Amino acid sequence: MRPDRKRSGRGPDLAVAEAVGVVVPEAVASAAEGKIVDIKKALPVLKRNIQREGIFQELKNRMFYEKPSIKKKRKRIEAQKRRQKTLHMSKQGCGSRSGIRS
Repeated sequence: MRPDRKRSGRGPDLAVAEAVGVVVPEAVASAAEGKIVDIKKALPVLKRNIQREGIFQELKNRMFYEKPSIKKKRKRIEAQKRRQKTLHMSKQGCGSRSGIRS
């Protein structure tokens, strides 16, 4: 980076969130407005929300072109893993998940 340019104070996580259009938690939004907020608490909340929505995974998948045949194969494998997990959970009797949809 050239020494005459200043970096913006925002980290890459907020830039990714804004680029994708994620609803930013109130604590982070108020920090952007200049109000005093504990960023150390707000940032993990933001990261958790972004991860729960699957935005990081989608960004990772969209970084490079994926051929349709590879995409189908990947989705088939993901579905197979979900089915195995559901079956495993139902055999153990964990929670309300069962292998059969009602």
